[in-house]
Amino acid sequence: MSEAELDTLANYLNNQLSAAERLALEQRLATDGALRAELANLQQVRSVAARSRLLAQARQQHEASIAAFGTEPVRRLGWGRWATSVAAACLLVVAYLRLSDVSYLTISEIERGTSKTATAPSPLSQFETGLAQLQQGAYDAALPRLRQTQLDTSLTAYYRDAARWYEVVALAHTNKPLARQRLNAIDADPAFAYPIPIADRLRVRLRVWY
Repeated sequence: MSEAELDTLANYLNNQLSAAERLALEQRLATDGALRAELANLQQVRSVAARSRLLAQARQQHEASIAAFGTEPVRRLGWGRWATSVAAACLLVVAYLRLSDVSYLTISEIERGTSKTATAPSPLSQFETGLAQLQQGAYDAALPRLRQTQLDTSLTAYYRDAARWYEVVALAHTNKPLARQRLNAIDADPAFAYPIPIADRLRVRLRVWY
C-alpha cells in the first residue's frame, strides 16, 4: 500500500475528499479486498485513539475535580451547605448512640460456675439474671440484683464494678438524676476496675444528660 493510497484513505475518513474522489475510491473499495482491509485497520486505529483521548480527558477532569474539592471544599459547597452537612452528620451520630443499646458482658461457663464439676450456685447468678432483665427492658427488676452484686465480696472488683456500670445503664431509663450521680462517681473513682467501652459511655452519657 503506497503512501498516496494511505493518504487517500485517511482523507476519506476525515471527509476531506471531493465528491468525485470519494466516488472513485468507493468504486475501488467495492472490488479491492486489500484496500478494504486497510481501510478497516485505519478505522480501528482511529477508534482506539479516539477512546484513549476521551479517557485521558475524563481522567484529567476527574483529577481536577478532586483537587478542587480537596483544596477548597468549604468555598465550593458554600458555608451554609457545609455547616448543614456537618450538623446533619453529627445529629445522625447522636441519634445512633442514643437509640442503639450498650454492649453486655459475656460470662463463660467457668466464671458462671455451671461447668460439670460445679456443685454450688454461681455467685454470679444474681448478676447474670440482672443483666438478662436489663437486656429485656425490665429495668426496675434488674436494679436490685445489680445492687446485690455490688455488695457481694466473694466477687472480684471487676464484676462488682461491672454491676455498678450496668446499674447506671438501667437508671438511665428510670431515674436520670440518680444515673448522673452514679456515673459521676464512676468517673471519679481511680480504682474502678471494669473497662467501659467508649461508645457505651457516650451512649449512656447522652441518655442521662439529654
